[in-house]
Amino acid sequence: MNDIKPFRLDRTRSSAFRHRITSFIVVSLMAASGSAAIAQDYPARPVRLVVPFPPGGANDIVARVLSAPLALALGQPVIVDNKGGAAGTIGTDFVAKSSADGYTILMTAAPFVITQSLYPKLPYDGQKDFVPIGLLTSAPFVVAVSAKHPAQTLADLISLARQQPGSVSFSSPGAGSPAHLAGELIKTKGGVDMLHVPYKGGGPAVSDMLAGQVTFTLATPAELMQHVRSGKARALAVTSASRTPLAPGIPTVGESGIPGYEISVWYGIAVPRATPAAVAARLEREFQAAIKIPEVRERMSGLGLEVTPMPAAEFGQFLKRETQKWGDLVRVSGASAE
Repeated sequence: MNDIKPFRLDRTRSSAFRHRITSFIVVSLMAASGSAAIAQDYPARPVRLVVPFPPGGANDIVARVLSAPLALALGQPVIVDNKGGAAGTIGTDFVAKSSADGYTILMTAAPFVITQSLYPKLPYDGQKDFVPIGLLTSAPFVVAVSAKHPAQTLADLISLARQQPGSVSFSSPGAGSPAHLAGELIKTKGGVDMLHVPYKGGGPAVSDMLAGQVTFTLATPAELMQHVRSGKARALAVTSASRTPLAPGIPTVGESGIPGYEISVWYGIAVPRATPAAVAARLEREFQAAIKIPEVRERMSGLGLEVTPMPAAEFGQFLKRETQKWGDLVRVSGASAE
């Protein structure tokens, strides 16, 4: 113990040490001041809301519904910019490589996490290159058959698949799509063999179900409920954990004999990783406020979407769980981007 000497700095070293500490404090204060100034002035020009899919889809519609109230709240135009292609990866990569200043925002959806397993080499990292801002809306898939099909419930359909393996088929907008993977989860959890038939889009997938070319399909309420109401299709179940207020009379997949089943599509917001915290917080507040406006809620409901706001921190954890869940489904299904 006597060999331990107290720590001392000689005068020269002490002066250098104080200089480094002073410099560090000055630089830190300047950075903080700069960040505060950026946040205070934000936004000073139009904001770009990037939709990584073509116009007309739910992702695009949600963005356009929100653009007007957001522009009013931010005091600047909010421009919806569609950059579709490669299951959303082209537009997502564009945002990942954009300036992290709050002027380029990404509309995220379930493919944002699915592609992380579907594509072996993405030009960005979905976990590391983005800051989650918040979840906005979500919707279950509806499992439906043609009104001419004898199945009255999902249990009937599963029973048929067990009795006649390979005789039951389902359509989706494409291999690796959320609807495809939702169908694969029914196969896995239900322990049945069913044939997946991919289409180029949700419209053809629904049309061929109505025509009896495939046994059933999985699609959003916006895509299917008009056919259910007209009597052309029969809704058997919804894929959410609980019944949807959009169609409370339809039982869940869990209620239909596959406990623990839960799949939904969702839409949220993310920005590039280095976006100033104060700017990200401002965007979180404005998006969460906009989605709760009664007129916006009504419009979303008319589109078959439930308003399910989730703050940034919670959305970040949600994205991690979704990445794991969808990744497991991609591996089970054998889906690929090829």
